[in-house]
Amino acid sequence: MEVLQNVECREQEFTPSMMHHCLGRCERTHRTLAERLTPYVLDNKQWEEMLPGIVFSINSCVNSGSKYSAFEIVYGKRPNFPLSPSYIVDFKDIPKDVKTYVENLDARLNIIREHVKLNTLVAQRKMVETENKNAHELDLTVGDNVYLSREPVGQGRKFQHIYDGPFTVTCLPSAHLVIFKRSNRKEKFSPSRAHQ
Repeated sequence: MEVLQNVECREQEFTPSMMHHCLGRCERTHRTLAERLTPYVLDNKQWEEMLPGIVFSINSCVNSGSKYSAFEIVYGKRPNFPLSPSYIVDFKDIPKDVKTYVENLDARLNIIREHVKLNTLVAQRKMVETENKNAHELDLTVGDNVYLSREPVGQGRKFQHIYDGPFTVTCLPSAHLVIFKRSNRKEKFSPSRAHQ
């Protein structure tokens, strides 16, 4: 019962379809899996045989944010590899009863999880500070005219406009969502006016 009380419940997050960057943690894992699986898919049609080894390698890599591997967070120790010095087990260090073993493991896991929480918070703060250095907060109100940046494609793209609009802001449901419609006004976009 104590374990359930310590679990933090997170609210369910909804993201728009086809907006993969909204699910950063999940998509980053998929990218890593695809990168490690690609050589085996190209050379060998039996790629599913390589999947357990690739997943193990992902789980045993140290995360730059938490400073621990997923394996260590779950099992309280680093994985043993046949060529590592810790692969040889000293039977004198093994507790004689299960209760002592479980208590030692629980203490070790609590320490690791506290470190993971602290390291993750520090990494998140650093990431937010880095991203916010160049961010410009938009101060929009209903009725404002805005231009959208777009990526020109095709022949003669360097002569195409890189901004589309103007659009009129019709609703601001949240700090991250702006609803607008195409404005009837025909104004040329001036880059100097955009930074005002």
